Amino acid sequence: MRKRGKARACARRRNKCCRCCRCRRAAARRKAKRGRPRVGRGSKRARGPTAARVRPVNVFPTVLRHFHVLPADLDFHSEVAIRADAFVNDAGAPAVELPIAGERGYYNLFVNGVMQQGGLYRVTPESVAIAATGQTLKAGTAIVLETVRFRAETA
Repeated sequence: MRKRGKARACARRRNKCCRCCRCRRAAARRKAKRGRPRVGRGSKRARGPTAARVRPVNVFPTVLRHFHVLPADLDFHSEVAIRADAFVNDAGAPAVELPIAGERGYYNLFVNGVMQQGGLYRVTPESVAIAATGQTLKAGTAIVLETVRFRAETA
């Protein structure tokens, strides 16, 4: 055991460990080094034809918006379906049917500028069905359906 007081040279040089701070730090470094994965010349990494090659992918979003302004008050005490022909697209042309987002896209429904919860509405090509909430929307309220789809291509 080392006495307190004046620091003296480490006894480690004589193959004896005095358990001083330097000896403990060196032992901790050796222990940590043993647990690390090997990196450098001797490491086993996949090289050549067996290595996985990753090609870059470009993702292209397509955003379609459809707008509807309520002509009269609308009561949501039961589910309400707004037909596709009541909506107009970005160009102002009436919609024949609503686009399907599919598994590579999603919908956002905004009522009076506020995004609605995903479980509150259902979209089909013929209509937008909004669940019963017990509320009433006033005439002139804007309803916006945003459809976002993604297309991916490898470069």
